[in-house]
Amino acid sequence: MKLKFTDLAAAAAVFLTFSAQAQVKGTVATLMGQAGVTTDPGDVIQSQAVLFAPWGMAFDNIGNLWFTEATFDNGFDPAIKGNRLRVLLNSDGKVYKRAGSPARDPGYQNFPGSAISMLNTPMGFAFDVNENLYIADYGNNCIRKVGKFTTLSNSQDVSTFAGATTTSTPGDVDATGTAARFNHPQDIVYDGDQYLYVADTDNHKIKRIDIATGSVITFAGTGISGSTNGTRLSASFFYPSGLCYYGNKLYIADEGSYMIRVIDIATGLVSTFAGSGIFGITDGASLTAQFKYPEDVAVDFSGNVYVVEGKNAGGLIRKISNGQVTTFAGADGQVGSTDGVGTTARFKDPRSIYFNIGNNKLYVGDVGNGLIRTIETSDGPNSVASIYGNQQINLYPNPANTQFVVSVPSINQPINVQLIDLNGRIIEQQNAFANSFSFNTMSLNPGVYVVRVLSNGINSTQKIVIR
Repeated sequence: MKLKFTDLAAAAAVFLTFSAQAQVKGTVATLMGQAGVTTDPGDVIQSQAVLFAPWGMAFDNIGNLWFTEATFDNGFDPAIKGNRLRVLLNSDGKVYKRAGSPARDPGYQNFPGSAISMLNTPMGFAFDVNENLYIADYGNNCIRKVGKFTTLSNSQDVSTFAGATTTSTPGDVDATGTAARFNHPQDIVYDGDQYLYVADTDNHKIKRIDIATGSVITFAGTGISGSTNGTRLSASFFYPSGLCYYGNKLYIADEGSYMIRVIDIATGLVSTFAGSGIFGITDGASLTAQFKYPEDVAVDFSGNVYVVEGKNAGGLIRKISNGQVTTFAGADGQVGSTDGVGTTARFKDPRSIYFNIGNNKLYVGDVGNGLIRTIETSDGPNSVASIYGNQQINLYPNPANTQFVVSVPSINQPINVQLIDLNGRIIEQQNAFANSFSFNTMSLNPGVYVVRVLSNGINSTQKIVIR
């Protein structure tokens, strides 16, 4: 996204100011939406926005928050229809529609080609390195592609990237592009390099798409519901619903098995990360703990795993850390929209969770309330201290134009320096016994990035603006 530096700096300033505030771990706050309101005011400022079943969430390169609105019917309240892709812009603090019917009706239309685009229960989505966006279009049994955002006045192309090109019945076909078939795909993640991974929920499979060719294959799962571990094509899943890619591993909220599963991409082995397979809410050791309908999963900068549970759970966020499962926010069977710390907060059918490395917050799609909530993952300032002993870790220049340098203390240990985008993808990393690391930024899109420095005794993160 090419912007003038003044525009980029203003956007980054809003984002960085917001993310520098102090916090208390486990604090739940309402970021956007109005619980119980069903009248759509249109494109308005953040505080006035009304959301309809907010589901997938992700930040783009300059801190704009994108989210999908699904269709939701819990059998008790009036059904909610969203069927749109929207964005909260950093530059003016307003929420805008970018894809889907203005009337929120479900449908299947691409744009251009039709006067408007239409989606049918869009759920999880992912950005690629070129800022194209890929949506798991659950009701249309396909993957839609939304072209890169430039300006509000320019409509973004909406096309079908994989799966059928018209409203179709579900299927299970590995093929290329629109010849492939899915059965209610619910989530999609990008590995930052070559592949998209799809939770093909009702096929009980994980599909993989080569982003360059559109080739779709079954990456894991036999297609028969179950919870068998092993090699990826012999393992079984039971309604895999939410995905997170972290550290060359794919974490899976396996809803029907009441487990969190993980696939080691390098070895192809599928294992159980947490959950005994028994329906319930019991904290404790990861493999004896119990879950109720784990819907989605996120991983923070330190490798802690967070699970969102809706449906019969009412609204819970669980945390898996050091082999233990704890309740991080919400309460079993307790429904509401109260903000607060930890178990004093209340949710209503939350279905999605996303970790933003830009401010160390979790973002929760509180679908039943029509809210996007945030949860602090640590105490103190959002940015991890960038001091080792009494020596400063420095980035310069910041903002950067063609390159920047990371200066670190002189220690007799190897140091790992990572450049990471706001979706957690490692763009580049360097390892050396050195105290100065230079990064060339000529090929990068302008925006906000994170620099992480790791070594024995150092775990530092700082933000950098690339113009």
